[in-house]
Amino acid sequence: MPCRLDRILNEAAQPYDWVIILGGTNDIGSGLWAEDLLPSLLGLHDRVKKNGSTRTVALDLPQYLYELTPGNETYRGKKAKVNEGLKAYSEGSGCSTLWVDLWNGLPFGSLSSRGEGTVLGGRSPHDSQRI
Repeated sequence: MPCRLDRILNEAAQPYDWVIILGGTNDIGSGLWAEDLLPSLLGLHDRVKKNGSTRTVALDLPQYLYELTPGNETYRGKKAKVNEGLKAYSEGSGCSTLWVDLWNGLPFGSLSSRGEGTVLGGRSPHDSQRI
């Protein structure tokens, strides 16, 4: 992700006003610990700011069905640590990073018209269009 981010920032005609960053859901799901993931995510925000963009948006890690099922407390706990770290980074950023609480603001299934657990109108958070 850092290489791709650098490429996008370097190819921009001018610095972005805002850069929105959501990352880490696959890393947590594949066993990476919050203590290893959080510095990488915060490093992405720092890269953006060093490149000339003045503000970032830190989207916390949203809810997924897997982690809401019994027996997945470790997964939820790791996500909570990452989200707490993103929030603390934002609060200490002097208004250069806005934290968005997806976990509580968009609970799993909240955008489904039938409440059957689809998220974002039935689309996966891993949209087929990648940058």
